[in-house]
Amino acid sequence: MRERLQEFLDHMEMVTSKELSDNEREAVFNDFMKQIQFFQNERLIHLIVTVTFAIIAIFTTLANYVLQSICVFVFLLAIYILLLFYIRHYFFLERGVQKLYLYYDKLVKNTYYSDDVKKKCSLV
Repeated sequence: MRERLQEFLDHMEMVTSKELSDNEREAVFNDFMKQIQFFQNERLIHLIVTVTFAIIAIFTTLANYVLQSICVFVFLLAIYILLLFYIRHYFFLERGVQKLYLYYDKLVKNTYYSDDVKKKCSLV
């Protein structure tokens, strides 16, 4: 997913930096909206998984404190390592989706609003 998001961000950087015809812009916008939904869903799933692992880590920490077992400690260590990687990946997805919102603003700014609306909304 990391590579796919990075490739799409690079693609959108290239697309939004050049002039497009109305048909091209509409096709790009439609594809963009589908892709942003995919990445938002992926981000939501990873948020749920990350929060679940955080809750498991809290309960395992409490269990380790109460039981003081080496098995529980090893499990706790594994959970913390996984949690760190999940947090890292989640924040990558979050930053990527935030960048996609900026590309959305670029597409909308150049396409769908009249000049009067752009001025009123400070889009110019």
